[in-house]
Amino acid sequence: MTMLVLFMVAAASAQIPVVHGVLKAHVPDRVPVGEDVVLELSVPDREAVVHAECTSGEARTVYDSELLPAGEPARVVLRVEGATTATCLLVARFANGLSERRQETFSWTWVEPATPEP
Repeated sequence: MTMLVLFMVAAASAQIPVVHGVLKAHVPDRVPVGEDVVLELSVPDREAVVHAECTSGEARTVYDSELLPAGEPARVVLRVEGATTATCLLVARFANGLSERRQETFSWTWVEPATPEP
């Protein structure tokens, strides 16, 4: 069990307040073959520190940000090894002591890269 999970369990049992719907997360629906799958995490209206733990098949990505200014996205390159889905534990912590945490599954379709016009 990771330290973050232990912290979240302790916070829940201590009834530390949480918020919902503030953390925005996005992965493109279509990703060209050969390019990285990038998860973007942001909080539009306040500074935050974000954490992501994602699994895709056997591949695992763990990311911890520095303090992000309001609206500035963190871009996380997911290790996907050809997969088309990833399940992530997402956490945002705010200066006022509140936090948001949730699990979310992202999916995408691999597409052929666009050919440049001659």
